[in-house]
Amino acid sequence: IYFDANESCFIFDREVLSRRLVHTVDSLNEFLDNAVYQLIEMEREPASTSSAIKSIVTIELPGNMPSFSDIAQTLHMSESSLRRRLQRENTSYQALKDEVRCEVAISKLINEDAKIADLADYLGFTEPSSFVRSFKSWTGQTPSSYRDSITSLADA
Repeated sequence: IYFDANESCFIFDREVLSRRLVHTVDSLNEFLDNAVYQLIEMEREPASTSSAIKSIVTIELPGNMPSFSDIAQTLHMSESSLRRRLQRENTSYQALKDEVRCEVAISKLINEDAKIADLADYLGFTEPSSFVRSFKSWTGQTPSSYRDSITSLADA
């Protein structure tokens, strides 16, 4: 850090540019406004392995989910260490993937009026019917009925 410098810059690897952005303009501005406070708060709490995995999975969308081995490698730990950490947090990699997929699916169904087939492809499902079955197991409703129920609540 150079104070009173004529210019400032960030330097990062070119491959980072191919990653999907996870912020909107509004959320990025909010993040930048509160970044210092968030960093101070993060220092007080130990990092959650589950949160790290959910972030990685979200960044890797759309398409195929990273394998458990890929996640362990990204987090610089062995698969057995990662498995033990997840057990301590009472979760599994599959549960975290499902949680991310469910959150993204609900957001896109409600905010973007996404088509079921497009959403299934985006979330890495090979068939729309597999996505519909998974969504129903997560929420108790099909994607279409879920969207309809939310829309009818908003209209009421």
